[in-house]
Amino acid sequence: MATAKPTRTKASTAKTVALKKAAEEKRKAAEQEREEKIINERMQEAKKCFKRVKKRVWFGIAAGLIVLFFVFGFTARFIFGENTWIANVAEEGIADFINVVKIFEGSLPVIFQSLSVLFVGLVVIWLLKLSISALAVGSNRSKTVFGLIGSFTKYIGTIVIATVLLGVWGVDTVTLVAGLGILGLIIGLGAQSLIADILAGLFIVFENNFQVGDIVTIEDFRGEIQEIGVRTTRIKSPFGDLKIINNSQIRVLVNMSRLPSYALADVTIEYGENLEKVEKIIDEALFGFAQKLPAITDEPEYLGVYEFSTRGVVLRIKAECKEADRLQLRRDLNRELKLLLDRNKIKIAVEQIEVKK
Repeated sequence: MATAKPTRTKASTAKTVALKKAAEEKRKAAEQEREEKIINERMQEAKKCFKRVKKRVWFGIAAGLIVLFFVFGFTARFIFGENTWIANVAEEGIADFINVVKIFEGSLPVIFQSLSVLFVGLVVIWLLKLSISALAVGSNRSKTVFGLIGSFTKYIGTIVIATVLLGVWGVDTVTLVAGLGILGLIIGLGAQSLIADILAGLFIVFENNFQVGDIVTIEDFRGEIQEIGVRTTRIKSPFGDLKIINNSQIRVLVNMSRLPSYALADVTIEYGENLEKVEKIIDEALFGFAQKLPAITDEPEYLGVYEFSTRGVVLRIKAECKEADRLQLRRDLNRELKLLLDRNKIKIAVEQIEVKK
């Protein structure tokens, strides 16, 4: 017994050193991954900045050409002389432009006014949505809230543009709005599902039950939240299927992204195998699994004998991970278990069919 103590101490010390080394390597790998993520985000920001600069450059060129047109028109006579053909063409161009402006200054045609209102309204909505999308960065919470605000902006902007256009065409918008109030009350009694959808969308956002980027299960449909709108919520499955569900119909939901998830892997060995030997081999290999599979956020755990099946003894291990990595990690764990058992010549139980004559 006296000689066994130093051996256990050395083994314990070696395992502690190995754990510290693995933790350090894992920390470095996490830091490297974080740095790569920061670099990718900065590259994306640089691309967006380039697009914004490109738009501003084109706007500057257009504005510069307009200014150059006026400057050239008013200074051509001083540069080229009063009676030269260049000065005459420039002055005539400026005069024609002023005459066109004077023609439309008194009374713009209704069609032109409508197009102007439509253009200005769409530009304002686009600028508002652009500003909202610029604010919706960082956490999934901000993306969810500003996504809902953007959806409201689109609907409200459309209503305002329609009201102004009707006013341009001579419709009494005050009377119309009063009439729409009564009509809205009548419609509201028959459109209770629409109101329920909108209210449910507001409660979803402000109660923070789930947000964009969370992985949820609704009515046996598992997927990632893509968008939370005024009326509907969009969920995308791992297979690319897109489910669109009304907010008021979301009654029972499982949010799998708020707490750590666990990938479970089962392996069935034959009844004739030495169980203690197999358990020892699996227990010693778990540390290597954590080093090899970056999706594991904590050291895997051997849970023991899960059940006795008709094929053999079912053993189970679990590993903590993010919900987004759970399915793939389970496949990776199954692979590692198969390779581990093959290396140690441990037979995996298979279904046996007995044929009788």
